[in-house]
Amino acid sequence: MTGFLVGNNCFKKGLTPQGFYEKAKFSAKTKILVLLLVIASANLGAFFPQGVILSFGALFYLLAVGEKGLFAAYGSLLLALWSLFFLFRNLSALGLEFGLFHLFLALKLAPVVMVSHVLIRSEPSELSAILDSLGVSRKVSMSVTVALRYSPTLIKNCKMIFENLSQRGLLTPKTLFLSPLLSLERIIVPLLLRSVKVADDLSMAAVTRGVERPGERESIFARSLSRADYLILLFFLFLLVWSWQSRR
Repeated sequence: MTGFLVGNNCFKKGLTPQGFYEKAKFSAKTKILVLLLVIASANLGAFFPQGVILSFGALFYLLAVGEKGLFAAYGSLLLALWSLFFLFRNLSALGLEFGLFHLFLALKLAPVVMVSHVLIRSEPSELSAILDSLGVSRKVSMSVTVALRYSPTLIKNCKMIFENLSQRGLLTPKTLFLSPLLSLERIIVPLLLRSVKVADDLSMAAVTRGVERPGERESIFARSLSRADYLILLFFLFLLVWSWQSRR
């Protein structure tokens, strides 16, 4: 089913795990299950200490999948949020409860955002194969695959349109302020035309390669869970059970 989206880049370095800290070590099925476990733990667990341990677990998960850049970025962000949280809590007498609530909400949702970021950056074809193996409708899995595959292209097209309009003097701060609808039209129309062309090319490629053929399909990404997959799932399952027990 996903052959038209795989392409030659499916054999690039990183898709075959060769170490615990190498990118794409974990299966897409594991990433989906980890996200579900983290969402449940964040909802069931207390803010302290379960929320803190869950945040550290999500940071370790980023490091385990090889996302060292995300690990550094989210680690710095969590450090700043925790610093602000303790500062606002000590200054609660100054009427900063509103800001304290937003910091609490951001820290509560931080593990979910970190784990979701890993899933979004997964190979779209691998994610589609896992959704097919879980019995998800082919229309849904196809939509998810196309959205993840072409979201970076859409963002790139938007930046290119912005740059072209700015160079021609058609998109300036003055025009954005005085004629917002006209500025929006100048951005949306070429973006829609480009998206329609990409959709037509994609549809023709899909039909040519038999995407509408009924029956079960195999995928080069389908693989059983490894030892590392089971270890990371057991870790987050333990956090879920601990969070659930803390509410009793």
